[in-house]
Amino acid sequence: MAYHWIPPTQGTLKINVHGTYSTVPSDAGNTSGLGVVFLNSTSSLRHVTVGTISFLSRLGVQLWAICVPLRHALLKRCRSVVLATDNLEAFRVIRDFNLGASASVYDIISQIDILIKDRRWTCTISYVVPARNHVARFVALLGKDLTDRLYTLNKMIGPMEELLN
Repeated sequence: MAYHWIPPTQGTLKINVHGTYSTVPSDAGNTSGLGVVFLNSTSSLRHVTVGTISFLSRLGVQLWAICVPLRHALLKRCRSVVLATDNLEAFRVIRDFNLGASASVYDIISQIDILIKDRRWTCTISYVVPARNHVARFVALLGKDLTDRLYTLNKMIGPMEELLN
């Protein structure tokens, strides 16, 4: 089965996110990594966020992978955003936030909920199967294995570029 990326409608920013977590630290000493790919309706890259945030749980990493690009998009005054995650647990926690959330991730989910409901934009969060999110997954692994903080890049570098085609 082949999966093909579908560009967003005109004027909409598409964000693919993935957070990775390991109990065994990488060579860089990280146990977590974030990968975020921002694409516009012409399928051209806008930004890539890659890096790590320390001292988070497995679910916390996934939720921060969602929160960070939403803040970035709102600050950049995007009017319409579609965010796709391949983590079903994080998607369900956000979707069912009104039913409550665990104390360890409540603050992160609360921030995401505030961002989603902001009236300055239209924001949709969706779940995609992991095969449709391979670029963000690869970027997250790079973040875990190679970085010491979050970086935002204006273009893909090295092997990341080949994954978009």
